[in-house]
Amino acid sequence: MPVAQAHYTTSDQVQARQVAGRAARRIEDAIAPYTTPGLEAAVVRLLGVAGTDEAGTPLAQRFVEQLHRWRVLGTGAAHWLAGAMVRLRADAPTSVVQVLADDLESSDLAVPAEVSPEVLKRAVRGARRTLEARRRARDDRLATLAVGPGQRLTKVPLGDDAALRKAAREAADLAIVICTEGALPAETVLQHARSVMSQASERAGRYIRLGVRGPANGTAYLGVLAVLTGLDAVVATAFDGMVEMHFARRICAQAGVMVLEMGAGRAAADQATELAQALVAEQLAALAGLSPTSWGWVPGRPAHHDVLATCFPAAFIAHDVGAGRPDGQVQDRPLPYTVGDALPQAIARLETWSPPALDPTTLIKKAPGYWNPFT
Repeated sequence: MPVAQAHYTTSDQVQARQVAGRAARRIEDAIAPYTTPGLEAAVVRLLGVAGTDEAGTPLAQRFVEQLHRWRVLGTGAAHWLAGAMVRLRADAPTSVVQVLADDLESSDLAVPAEVSPEVLKRAVRGARRTLEARRRARDDRLATLAVGPGQRLTKVPLGDDAALRKAAREAADLAIVICTEGALPAETVLQHARSVMSQASERAGRYIRLGVRGPANGTAYLGVLAVLTGLDAVVATAFDGMVEMHFARRICAQAGVMVLEMGAGRAAADQATELAQALVAEQLAALAGLSPTSWGWVPGRPAHHDVLATCFPAAFIAHDVGAGRPDGQVQDRPLPYTVGDALPQAIARLETWSPPALDPTTLIKKAPGYWNPFT
């Protein structure tokens, strides 16, 4: 009998998920009153504001930065995007350059709250069609090329085409491109990586998933980029940037993009702590609409893999290939722990567990009438 299969009861599993569910709902209640500039930029990009300025900054981010300076972001960037369209007499939210260049005040873009959904109706429908099209395209791809039976993960520096091709040759099931510390990737770079891995998949005769890991304060925007560039997964630390992570889960759920999470703090060293965090993250994923097969976990130590895989049989519990998990942890030998050992300890931790405090420097309190068409 494998180590991880030692005795535990179904009631233990049920109890663990009940306690984790309560913790997840506390998190949802705590983050509900807030948004962030990164989340609002993700909304604006999803609504169709593409392109960059001369410095390479996405125009969606530039537009949101202006709203943030005006201190009006609490109403939701979508509301002000609708106002910009009315001001410019635009049919689509594709040109905010003039708003950024003109010497305008927020009052110049003000429109009644009930007007915004009508102005952006076509853009919202178009975004939802894009999400559904990405899901269908991925399903078709998976039906054409068989996915390998394992859940082997390898990390690749962003922009390293040779490393992507090597990952395909060495039988990785999921290649994660790692962004430069603190920086979001350019959309065109992710599109190129998708093209390289698609070609490598064709040569390998099986579909090799491609994912991305970026900064915690950009998870929402990264989730939208993953959808728009045809990636298969987003990797993030479970409780970093919880407001943005919640939005990323929701968008990825609608587009069929997998969300892989990792533990924070002591999780890499302590198996029961990691299991407790994974149980909460699983519940948050379910609340966001992610299916059990569209969620996964990257163990803090490879020795934790078997217990996690037993507790989450439908999830993608990554096996390491070579370099280890996306934040550089290395392989080690299995631990003599079983689910029967870890699950009661995880339940005990969950009974008193509190999530990390929200970072007030990144949060914006939602104002009355806040509108986000994707939540």
